[in-house]
Order: sequence, then C-alpha cells, then structure tokens
Amino acid sequence: MPAPPAQLNPATPAGLSEVILRLLAKEPDQRYQSAEGLAYDLAQIQRLGRAPDQLGERDFPLRLVPPSRLVGRDAEIAVLPGA
Repeated sequence: MPAPPAQLNPATPAGLSEVILRLLAKEPDQRYQSAEGLAYDLAQIQRLGRAPDQLGERDFPLRLVPPSRLVGRDAEIAVLPGA
C-alpha cells in the first residue's frame, strides 16, 4: 500500500488522503464502485472539513458484481487450468 498523501505532503487534508488511498486500493472490491459515491464523499469532506465517519457510505455499484476472489471453491479452481 502506498504512503498516505497527507504523510508525503502535510498540506493535503486528511479526508482527501483517505479518499485517495481508497481509490488506490489493491482489491477492486475496496475501491469506489461508482462516481456518485466518490462525489458524495468529496462533497462531505468539503462540507465537514474532514472525512465522513465511514467512506463509501453511499457508494453502490451500478450492477451486481461477483466478488474478486472465489471462496470455498478450491476443487473447482483446481480444475480450471486443465480445462
């Protein structure tokens, strides 16, 4: 994970730093799923002067997306390379 932008540049607001880290998250499921969710969080930061208590509170994908990792499907995953 990269260093928080607020740590690299103290002039960066902490809330904006949190949003940037969420945008750069390694797992796609942990990133913003919609522009509306990102816009809402940025508006909250501007209104409150800090990050909301929970980022992504109004971030919903436009369509249902399967999880990026398959859990409990080891046997099925092992068959895939041979298919």
